[in-house]
Amino acid sequence: MAKVKKQSPAAVSLKRIKDEMEDVDYAKDSIVGDTYGNDCFVYVRSTTTPAENDTQEPSMKNFWIARVLQVRAKDASHVYALVAWMYWPDELPKPKKPSADQVNKAGGKRTYHGAYELVASNYLEVVDVLSFAGKADVQQWDEDEDGDQIRSQLYWRQTFSRETHALSPIREHCICKGHYNPDVPMYICDNAECKIWLHKQCLIDHTLTKEFEKINLASGSTSNSKGRSTKTKPYAGVLSGKPEERAPTKDLLSKM
Repeated sequence: MAKVKKQSPAAVSLKRIKDEMEDVDYAKDSIVGDTYGNDCFVYVRSTTTPAENDTQEPSMKNFWIARVLQVRAKDASHVYALVAWMYWPDELPKPKKPSADQVNKAGGKRTYHGAYELVASNYLEVVDVLSFAGKADVQQWDEDEDGDQIRSQLYWRQTFSRETHALSPIREHCICKGHYNPDVPMYICDNAECKIWLHKQCLIDHTLTKEFEKINLASGSTSNSKGRSTKTKPYAGVLSGKPEERAPTKDLLSKM
């Protein structure tokens, strides 16, 4: 049901709307008690949304989500909205150039996309407002302004270009220059000259690499990488470790 491959079942030809509708701009429209206005977010029934008489409780991901840009109507029975689609990360098409942080090669979801994350797009479509299933509470998250708190509601921080399949850049974290997934804890270095957030695996790799180098230096040996895969960690088979959750992060970072 990827939006780049086919239209929503509720989609209507933009040309048809222009031809048939009066040039009347409705700031809002009410449907079954809900009032929809410009710039609000809405749930839109999709091909996977359970029928109204289905006993299954629909989840958020049974719906598409869109941002209403404009509501227009020919009359009370023919009301349409111009919407910009929001993507669930699982719906993102694969990038034209492979990215190291793709969850899988067949799709565009990245490892930093959270469970409540949406991606805004420039994919516009006209839909019948009768396909709306209710309002969606979606907030924009600016990591620089709002901090790094974990999100427990629908949010978006990134945009997707339908033409190029490119995602907009977001704030970098960690020594790997990667990104923050709000569902995965990160560790902050409380050194006044550092103050960066670190991914768990990056923290482990960096600490063990430094310890391995100290061991080699103390023993007078040198690390021999000949014949070793570039993906193999220098400490592999010699050292292992994990962050101790009960200890202050700075104790572990002091070894770095």
